[in-house]
Amino acid sequence: MKTAFSLLLVLLLLLLLMGCYPEFQTVRLTNVPVKGSGPNSAVDFDFILDDVQSRVRERLPDAYYRGAAFTGKCQDLPELQGQIIVKYMQVKPSFLLGQQILHATAVVTTSQGLMDITFRDVSDPYISTEEKPLATDNQFREITRIAHQHLLETGISDCEIAITQTRDTWNAMCRSPREATADMCNFDIDADSGEITPQK
Repeated sequence: MKTAFSLLLVLLLLLLLMGCYPEFQTVRLTNVPVKGSGPNSAVDFDFILDDVQSRVRERLPDAYYRGAAFTGKCQDLPELQGQIIVKYMQVKPSFLLGQQILHATAVVTTSQGLMDITFRDVSDPYISTEEKPLATDNQFREITRIAHQHLLETGISDCEIAITQTRDTWNAMCRSPREATADMCNFDIDADSGEITPQK
């Protein structure tokens, strides 16, 4: 009887603990003005990052940087006309419940100087929560310059490209705007040396 009562108490305690984290509702903010971009402005990744971080931490005060990316037309790489994507994450650990993982993704349309930000709960015991090295405007510009130069040297011009930050490299993948499934390029750029490594 005593054992059964103890088990009941433990079950009740676990049920109470399961409610420790309030349910997080997905939120999407649209057409938010952002510094460092716009119709009459040169793109500045540092300004964009500062603005994104400020907006994100209004809702996720302990959020940390999870990486950045650029998508757009290959010929628009020099002016960074396209979309810059910045990701942040906030992790709330719990000894009994694992962790609650909240994610923020900002998509900046540089030609308009506007961004959309989506906040959502991505809690999963297998998801990576590794913090990425903070990119700077100089690094971002150098990586996109190297990617554009490589495309010119290999004779690729009319394409769409996505350049994504990983831990120590930036991966560039491009495809034809007319054949969405056909990859025209896939290579890594070392974040420090700028060395290019083709990927299969």
